[in-house]
Amino acid sequence: MRIGFGRFTTEDEVDRVRMGLEDGSLHPNAVKRRLGREIVTLYHDDAAARLAEDHFDTIHKRGEVPDDIPLHRLDGSDPVSLAALIRAAGLASSGGEARRLIQQGAVRIDGSVVGEFEVARSTLVGTVLQVGKRRFARLEG
Repeated sequence: MRIGFGRFTTEDEVDRVRMGLEDGSLHPNAVKRRLGREIVTLYHDDAAARLAEDHFDTIHKRGEVPDDIPLHRLDGSDPVSLAALIRAAGLASSGGEARRLIQQGAVRIDGSVVGEFEVARSTLVGTVLQVGKRRFARLEG
């Protein structure tokens, strides 16, 4: 036995996976998901692997907002500079990056794309700010 596909597997199992991918009997996404579960289980446990897979499905398959997103308290300014907010919430490393993300349509508030650089504070309280596919912050007043 050797480590070949996550947990200890035989070379025959690795060959079966390879052949299944080549002949189309295995879907690449199914193999990738299995490999992801195996890797998380290797370093953590089965429960962590299930949670990670569910988190992935929540965001990428169902397009939902995860439950465990960080809260970010808005400062008192009105209107709010969206680039500064994104940077302060830790969703971009700089104001320049945040502005580029806004221009590219990668910033959403409660699922709607935002193209403005300044937003009224009252419209942000209680919303979810999303940058890209995986970065979220729940905004509070």
